Amino acid sequence: MPDRTTQSLIAVNLINILMAIIFRWSIYDVMIVYWFQSVSIGIFTFYRLYNYPLEDIEREMSDDKPLEFNDLAVTKPKMAKIIIAGFFAMHYGLFHLVYIIFIVGFASSEGFPLNFIGGLVGALLFFANHLYSYLFYKDEDEDLTETESGKTKGHTGVSIADIFSKPYTRIFPIHLTIMAGAAISHFITEGSFQNIFILLIFMGLKTFMDVIAHKKKHKQIIFNS
Repeated sequence: MPDRTTQSLIAVNLINILMAIIFRWSIYDVMIVYWFQSVSIGIFTFYRLYNYPLEDIEREMSDDKPLEFNDLAVTKPKMAKIIIAGFFAMHYGLFHLVYIIFIVGFASSEGFPLNFIGGLVGALLFFANHLYSYLFYKDEDEDLTETESGKTKGHTGVSIADIFSKPYTRIFPIHLTIMAGAAISHFITEGSFQNIFILLIFMGLKTFMDVIAHKKKHKQIIFNS
């Protein structure tokens, strides 16, 4: 059965590529859209962290062992969840705040007016895609596990630390790819950040990496020895 979440992710990326052609986007317009995609990933990650089951944290802290995170040793499950979710929001949010200042600042200095309407459309498409993916896989890492008092919901093989780190491993290759496209476009075209041919190549590469990261996250890729 085809994976509908992968198909929707490809479709959203292709729609953005089509808008880039029609509206003659600059590299900064593209980066704005992908910035919004990163923010969407962060929103759903924060939600998962904040709603991570306390019983799972308690299992990780079994035998009175504190949960260690970023050189902190937390002994109370609820406090651990709040600290991890809060630290993620601060760290991830600060990174994206600096990133958007960089995009807007450089676009302004190069004289490229940003297409905020197109960026908003692309942003909403990516948000809708990630919402659909979240709902589709909502029960992917939940399982009924036996306890002495009965059955409780728990995550199978997905720790709170895994949830915290996964967004970074997904977004960095994507943004490095498109930034490489910006640099190459700048040097090859003598300062122009609007070479549509180069832009489309790197948007295509970004789409490929996006799909690979999505499949890897949801364990749909099987590596054969």
